[in-house]
Amino acid sequence: MKTPYNISTDVRFNPLELIDVKQLEQETKEQWVNQTLCRVNDCVVDGKFVVELDGRTVALEPQQGFTVPKGVMHRTRAPVRSVSS
Repeated sequence: MKTPYNISTDVRFNPLELIDVKQLEQETKEQWVNQTLCRVNDCVVDGKFVVELDGRTVALEPQQGFTVPKGVMHRTRAPVRSVSS
């Protein structure tokens, strides 16, 4: 069955890669796209989150995500009030 939108079940991002949803949106040419982002979850972040890893800190802005694989020591914090859904 042909659908009116693109469904991509290929995982786009590996663990420890920054997911920039806004950039993906700008790069997309189709009007409707369903893209699998990562294997752990597909949270959408509103606000600012910080993920601290051993020797690396990742700051997430709105519409960005990041997957930490099981077993990797990390700490998350929100310097301002933030939500995820």
